[in-house]
Amino acid sequence: MNPKAKVAAAVTAAVAALATPLYLSSEGMVLKSYRDPIGIWTACAGHTGPEVQPGQVYSHAQCLEILAKDMAEHNADVLRCVPRPMPPHVHAAVLDFTLNVGGETFCKSTMARKLNEGDWPGACAEFDRWVMVGGMDCRKPENKSKCGGIVTRRARERALCEGRS
Repeated sequence: MNPKAKVAAAVTAAVAALATPLYLSSEGMVLKSYRDPIGIWTACAGHTGPEVQPGQVYSHAQCLEILAKDMAEHNADVLRCVPRPMPPHVHAAVLDFTLNVGGETFCKSTMARKLNEGDWPGACAEFDRWVMVGGMDCRKPENKSKCGGIVTRRARERALCEGRS
């Protein structure tokens, strides 16, 4: 492996090491299919897709394999939309966010634009804007029980992005 590839592999490992615990603390690991707060069939650690059907059961090993694949796919979206190098803690926070909202949504966001400009503080502040679930503002007390912890998740992502966790 050439030196550049070694550095890229080390950065990828550092990002995964930071993003995985953050992601699992938000999503948890559920070994059977379930509906998320807005009714989408989900399994394992927040995995969605047409293959997730009611009544499916997964092993822990299967869920870890699915998570690794999901992280790789969404990291490819992050790198496609923000081709400039990012500090690992910023990259990890953005990866967690992208796993949650999807690559296309991330790519169109003000956060991605600010990252491409190298505005790390501005990009990190964008996490506070992404607290809507199914059209509900999850900061409002009457909606918190229906939101599945999105406000807490965004606060954790912002803290990691800013290097505070």
